[in-house]
Amino acid sequence: MDGYHEVTGAIHVPANTGIEGFLRTLRKVLMQAYVQSIEVNKAGLVTFRRFVPESDVDPQIAVDFDTLQPYAIIRNARVLECALPSGIPSPVIVGLMFDRVAKDDLCPLAFASGAATVLWDWYEASTGYALTTKERFFGLPLLTDHLLPDTALLLCAGPTRESLFSETRVSYKIEMEIL
Repeated sequence: MDGYHEVTGAIHVPANTGIEGFLRTLRKVLMQAYVQSIEVNKAGLVTFRRFVPESDVDPQIAVDFDTLQPYAIIRNARVLECALPSGIPSPVIVGLMFDRVAKDDLCPLAFASGAATVLWDWYEASTGYALTTKERFFGLPLLTDHLLPDTALLLCAGPTRESLFSETRVSYKIEMEIL
């Protein structure tokens, strides 16, 4: 194509933005002219190839993921504080959170906590058992965000099991205390 040059680019989709992060990235790339190819890998990297006019000095594509971060999703939903007496073992507390979700006729979608969460220490101090997986907790994804308190554990719930995290309606929050 005369007057155009080929440009390749890559956008890393943050893991805690979920499917919506990928969809937003793909929309942004596909809105550009002369896109030739797009590849998505499981590590969250979207690579693309397109033609841009020779006069285009900065052909980079910027995607705003801020509104898809866990804090933004939680902030835009209802947060219910679950006050519990101290000394209750962590698995019991998590069970009570799941019970509250079921009582409200919602479905659990994910857990969320701060980027330097004390979740693993809290669980181990209560049970004497150190969990080995750090991406999931009680079968649900564990999303972290530096804007959430490290001592908070939130169970995010939505209308159906198939709901995306971005469809969170209510988050049930507890404060983790290590005795």
